[in-house]
This record gives sequence, C-alpha cells and structure tokens, in this order.
Amino acid sequence: AMPDKQPKSRIASKQKKGEVDEKVAACIIIQSVYRRRQAQQQMAQMKKIFDKKTNIANELLETERTYVNNLQLLTNVFLAPLEAVSITILKELHSGLHLLASIVKVILSYHVIILGKIQERIDSWSVHTKLGDIFMEMSSYLKAYTQYVTHYQPIVRILRSRKDDTELQKTLNDLISPECRGKGLKDFLIMPIQRIP
Repeated sequence: AMPDKQPKSRIASKQKKGEVDEKVAACIIIQSVYRRRQAQQQMAQMKKIFDKKTNIANELLETERTYVNNLQLLTNVFLAPLEAVSITILKELHSGLHLLASIVKVILSYHVIILGKIQERIDSWSVHTKLGDIFMEMSSYLKAYTQYVTHYQPIVRILRSRKDDTELQKTLNDLISPECRGKGLKDFLIMPIQRIP
C-alpha cells in the first residue's frame, strides 16, 4: 500500500510546485509591468522637467539678447550723441549723461559676455547643462548697477523738470530712430533699473 501513496504525494507535490511556479511567474510579470510603468512615468516627469528647463533657458537667452540690444540702442542712439552735443540746453545734463554713459558701457560689456556664455550653453544643451554659475559671476558687477541707480535719479529729475523745454524735447525726439520702436530716452534709461537682479 505504501508504494501507491508515494507517487500520489509526489504528483501532488509537483502540482503544488507547478502552481507555485506559475504564481511566481505571474508575480514576476506583474512586477515587471509595474516597474516598466513606473519607469515610463519617471521618464515622462524627467522629460517634462527638461522641457520646462529648456523653455526657461531659451526665454532667458531671448530676454538677455533683447536687453543687450536695448543697452546698445541707449548707448548708440541716445547717450553717445548727447555726449557729443555741447549746446546750452544740455549743460546741466552733460556731466550726468557722461557718467551714466560710462556706467552703461560697463553694464553692456558684461551683459554681452553673459549673452555669449548663455548662447554657448544652449548650443550644447543637455539634461546636465546649468546656467546658474554664469550669474554667480555677476556679483562683482552689481556695483555698476548701484552706481547707475545713484546717477540715474538726478538725470530723470532734470528731464522731468525740463519736460516743457521745447528745444530739449525736440533734441531728444530727433534722436529717436525706427529701431527704438517709439521709445524715448527715459524709456531706455529705466531698463537697467528694471533689470537689476
């Protein structure tokens, strides 16, 4: 009687082992599907973050390019010509404008460098690209912005007090070129104030 029982228990044991193997295989498949889904979600999240970072970097590049262009307009269209004019209506403005022009040149030269560095980084853009270190270098140039603010306010006060001076207003309006898009000296003078980090 004994020999008959052993094969049945072996068969039952093999059936149970087969069921266990099937259950293990099913668990492995479920885990695999779950992990694949998690990996897909993580990749989608990383792509979303990368796309957002890329958009921010491109926007930063464009705003920096616009700012540099505006500083160049301020320098070339307004400040340089006003420094060259030595008519009596500009005497009280002349020294202030000269000082402001020299500060704008420092700010402009720095932002041309920043623009170039941002462009370089974006040209070789990857998941690991960072821009923050470019702006960390800016701390030494903040002094130029402080000086700009100090010398900006007296000039704006003079311009405000002379807003009814038709000769001065005509001189300032004659400087406005098409690339200024209708903006005048005061519009460009405030741009560094608005850009202070």
